Amino acid sequence: MEKVIEFDTIDKIISIFGEYDKNVNMISNEFGVNVLARGEALKITGPQEGVIMAQKVIENLMSLVERGEALNDQNVGYAIESVK
Repeated sequence: MEKVIEFDTIDKIISIFGEYDKNVNMISNEFGVNVLARGEALKITGPQEGVIMAQKVIENLMSLVERGEALNDQNVGYAIESVK
């Protein structure tokens, strides 16, 4: 399955990915999906259940970023646990 999430700025994508892609790697490893940046969009591919859960996590993280919160291991981990 494939899902594309559009962002209004590339800065949000950079925040979601995290330093050295740390945040996205946590999501990818947890749900068995691949997350790629394509311009101002993220493309999630993998098994249907994993893609759906990864999309929810990314949308939750996007809400945090839009509120001005910095992402860290703790809130990324919490976002992952909240969709399980």
